[in-house]
Amino acid sequence: MYPTGPPVEVIANVYISSMDSVEEKTMDYTVGIYLRQFWQDPRLVFEGLNKTISLDSNIRPKIWVPDLFFVNEKDGKMHAITTANKYIRIHPNGTVLYSMRLSLKLSCYMHLRSFPADKQYCKMQIESYSYTTQDMVLGWITTRAPLEISREVHLPDFDLSIADVKSCTAGYSTGDFPCIKADFLLERRIGYFLIQIYLPSILIVIISWVSFWIHSESAPARVALAITTVLTLTTHSATTTRAAMPRVSYITDMDIWMAACQTFVFAALLEYAIVNHISRQDKRLMKKLRHKKKNDPCSGDAELRLEAKRLAIRRSHAVDRASRVVFPLAFLIFNLFYWLYLYRILQ
Repeated sequence: MYPTGPPVEVIANVYISSMDSVEEKTMDYTVGIYLRQFWQDPRLVFEGLNKTISLDSNIRPKIWVPDLFFVNEKDGKMHAITTANKYIRIHPNGTVLYSMRLSLKLSCYMHLRSFPADKQYCKMQIESYSYTTQDMVLGWITTRAPLEISREVHLPDFDLSIADVKSCTAGYSTGDFPCIKADFLLERRIGYFLIQIYLPSILIVIISWVSFWIHSESAPARVALAITTVLTLTTHSATTTRAAMPRVSYITDMDIWMAACQTFVFAALLEYAIVNHISRQDKRLMKKLRHKKKNDPCSGDAELRLEAKRLAIRRSHAVDRASRVVFPLAFLIFNLFYWLYLYRILQ
């Protein structure tokens, strides 16, 4: 039964024992915690024993306890191996400590525009389910750290820190309910993406430039190389980035990178189409040469055909030579602006 009198002041402390995973695709994270609640119940004051009384969970139905719940919980459980992982401790002055061990999957809405140089704020909000602010005052403990993280907690993809802890009030049509809130700052580590995504895509783009050094007459080799790089980059993008990402409608920084790489690779394929077209313009050039040398009796069709073919090949080679400079230079400039932009975000 709820204690009579003024609103019951409940203070809480949370200890993070584990944080197993942060999932971008489902936008949630899994955490193991110890939730400790403190309040004072004058009906439980006792004398004659100058020490606290520790009781197991069987006593819980016989005393009043706060009805706290996690607002952004998707799934959760209370551990019961080898026994129920909760206890109640009562002090002589009626102060009650109620501690329990929980595993929770909490939702975390993520803004991924800056992915993979993004920072995410994931919240943990605890609220009273039935008691309003007129019945209960809920706050964080002040005599020690309100939210603690075990030194054993290490995330492979993120650097974890506490951004903020505060008390709050949740307003609904049924009333105002007390709550407490903690925000975790998750700063993504970019090292994985450098090795698994950025470096391979850079190499694929560079490989596509090899076709500029292959003779324009070697059509099978150049076409096979160009198409292979396009398909490889497309498959690489689908299996590494989009496979683990939710279907967001906006463009991320990773999308910009992959789109630029695909543009460079596809442009290399188009470059060969232009080179091949130029190298096969010998008939048109032969007509021009015949008109130009119509007064020269020494110029036969065979000689004009050979000269036209050489001129067409020289023009196609000029395009290849220009591409050997223009493509790497353009890619270098893009990289300069892109990495400067990412550096500013990371700072």
